[in-house]
Amino acid sequence: MVIVLIGLFGMAVHVAGRRVREIGVRKSIGARTTEVVVMLIRDFSKPVLVANLVAWPLGYLAAQQYLSVFMHRV
Repeated sequence: MVIVLIGLFGMAVHVAGRRVREIGVRKSIGARTTEVVVMLIRDFSKPVLVANLVAWPLGYLAAQQYLSVFMHRV
């Protein structure tokens, strides 16, 4: 879990780092901090949602395959 959190933090830092100029321009023309944060969260959450859409079915299939080895499933 710690490795996952470190990876998500690294990805968030990378996304924000790529958009430093855009954030600066938005702040200089009067954008609120909450607007900038919402913009970053929206862009950051897209890859996370796609990863979840891929990982959950694959995890389910892997669990079913693993459980099929046992005679009595719990």
